[in-house]
Amino acid sequence: MSTLRGTAFPVWEKDCHRQASSTSTRLSSELSYAERTMGSYYPSTTIHSEIVTMFERNPDTGSLQAFEQDHQSEVLAVSLYQTWPVTDLLNYPTYRRFEHSATAGGMRYVIYELRGAYGVLFRARTDQDNAELRDYVAYLLVRSAGQSVDFNIGVSVEALDIASRITTLFEQQLLFDAFEYKSWKATGEKMFTEKVAYHTSRNLILEMALPAFPCKTTNPDKAASTMPDGAEFEALVTLQTFCRNVENIYPPGCNIHIVSDGHVFADCQGTDDAVVTKYSHALSQIVTRKVKKVTMTTTLVGGVQFYSLNKLLFPDAEANLLYQRVPSLEPIRHPVDTKVEEHDDLCRRILVRAWGPPEEYYRDLIKTIPDHAITALYRGFSRFMFEDLAYLKSSRIQPYLSERRWQKVWPLS
Repeated sequence: MSTLRGTAFPVWEKDCHRQASSTSTRLSSELSYAERTMGSYYPSTTIHSEIVTMFERNPDTGSLQAFEQDHQSEVLAVSLYQTWPVTDLLNYPTYRRFEHSATAGGMRYVIYELRGAYGVLFRARTDQDNAELRDYVAYLLVRSAGQSVDFNIGVSVEALDIASRITTLFEQQLLFDAFEYKSWKATGEKMFTEKVAYHTSRNLILEMALPAFPCKTTNPDKAASTMPDGAEFEALVTLQTFCRNVENIYPPGCNIHIVSDGHVFADCQGTDDAVVTKYSHALSQIVTRKVKKVTMTTTLVGGVQFYSLNKLLFPDAEANLLYQRVPSLEPIRHPVDTKVEEHDDLCRRILVRAWGPPEEYYRDLIKTIPDHAITALYRGFSRFMFEDLAYLKSSRIQPYLSERRWQKVWPLS
């Protein structure tokens, strides 16, 4: 997701799992997931900033496996969970919430568990009442955890060889950015291979996510219409061909989930929500009717899949019911004139409230940390948005253009 609206929707990966030890850990010493991944500068005003770790629990033995490498977070989850009373605070058949009665440093600890298998640990602020929104967001996280697998399986020579071959395919067919090639060779290639090997050692289908294909630009110099054209077609053929080539050497196959972030910032660039929805539907039709035929992948196990913001935030009836308990969220402002659809705007409000720090956070970060990744992203967005927004009469960029440039992008009548 674009940071125009806040932090990306988290994608959790079962990687580098370790069995928790019985070592005790002070509650106040734990860093949240957001603090570890974005630094201590990350403000503790969002649901995302309260996450400590996600885990899988063995219902027979009670042992836990963390979804990421932070060992202390794993120990904390174990030490808390084993001492809590089994009291369901939600009254849902398969989804439960447990709260630790003690607090430390103005924080309280909350665990959510789905189907007795997957859980997420929060370190929640006692001075903020986010319970209903946290219930809803936690469900989205544990629901996306996937199927239960044996974490004790080692990586065989054969599984590692297949993973290495898939990594080579990825580098040859999908890796593009020459600027990042050195970092890919230094660390990225090894990390990618390890993640693939996790799947190949368990005979699991590879699951990849690609935030892409939001919508067409509003700049008529860059796009002929609002609908997909040859550019999207060629890109989708490349992705689908990669999935086919993976399946040729690894029968369980590969899914590439395209997560469209069009509705995240459509109102920031002057694209109507209905146009974004129509664009996304057209992409799906292109894959079904043309791409699969051209790439000869009509019977492929995996392939290109599409996810919208709505599908991520409202995946099933349980999520809908949980959200109905959430108090009304504050409206968000729309920088330029667009036709906003009610449900799409609701998704934006959820994204901002649950994952997006306030504007002041980004402004201060950009001013004070010039080498931060978000600062670099801001610079990139600034350039193309300055060009594209110049075509919109409601844009505040217009007064900053020279008369000559203004006449070029918006001829005077």
